[in-house]
Amino acid sequence: MSIPRKQIQKLLEQGDIAQAVKLCRRTSRAKPGNPAVWETFASVQIAAGDFAAAAKSYKRVVDLQPDNCRAHYNLAITCSRLDRSHEAAIWEALADLRPEGVLVTHSHEDHAPLANPLAADLGVPVYGHGPGPAFNPDLRLADQDQVTVGSDDVQAIHTPGHSRDHLCFRAGDSLFTGDHIMGGSSVVVEDMKAYLASLRRLQELSLRRLYPGHGLVMDDPAGIVAGYIEHRLEREQQVLSAVQTGANTVMEIVQAVYAEVDPALHPLAAMSVRAHLVKLDSEGVVSLRGDDEVFLVRDMP
Repeated sequence: MSIPRKQIQKLLEQGDIAQAVKLCRRTSRAKPGNPAVWETFASVQIAAGDFAAAAKSYKRVVDLQPDNCRAHYNLAITCSRLDRSHEAAIWEALADLRPEGVLVTHSHEDHAPLANPLAADLGVPVYGHGPGPAFNPDLRLADQDQVTVGSDDVQAIHTPGHSRDHLCFRAGDSLFTGDHIMGGSSVVVEDMKAYLASLRRLQELSLRRLYPGHGLVMDDPAGIVAGYIEHRLEREQQVLSAVQTGANTVMEIVQAVYAEVDPALHPLAAMSVRAHLVKLDSEGVVSLRGDDEVFLVRDMP
């Protein structure tokens, strides 16, 4: 029994989430050892708003594929949705203010699923680059599109890297950075080449303040962006050095480069290592075969 993805997607588009859940449940019973089945089931459960069930499905993926860093990431951010304090904090901060829209930086599950129900309660549209799990913007924004808020314009800046659909929002000399730049933790990167290009693009803007999606407000945008670029290029050299000294898999590189980091965080580190390797592969420096096997180009068999 194959995964009926097209049928599930059609049911979701028709709003028949209950039938999509039933179809996923039947599929999971028929193929309980297939991690792709549980990933699909989790996305449907998120669409249904059942984050507890989605977390259990992602846990099944992690159990089946312990080295699947994306599954670890999805499990973590899905678990974060079980905490309703963020929604309560939004309503408290709004007080008597009258919002004109909900702007979404990207469709990851720790940023987007609350946007549609929140906007519906507020009676305002949702803006975003494109749809994602339990998220569908009313108005889609492309690079440099503007949203008028009162007498001001907010400009969307497409900044792929952390995710393909990531947007930052510029308001005057301030930038709302989502997960492109974060305080207090490292950014998980899907596409390193795009991420570095997006960081360099921010260097072209005249900014005085950054408002990250996680962490405190930042008052030295030029220094922070330069530091982010320097850190990534330094990490790239560490990854390349690990390959040059004999590391031939992603996890071997992680263990060499992130030796001082808690091993529990290694699956997330593997995502960034793989992103570095994909960039180096595109530049002809290494050859990345499949998801894991790495060779220096000059040492390829």
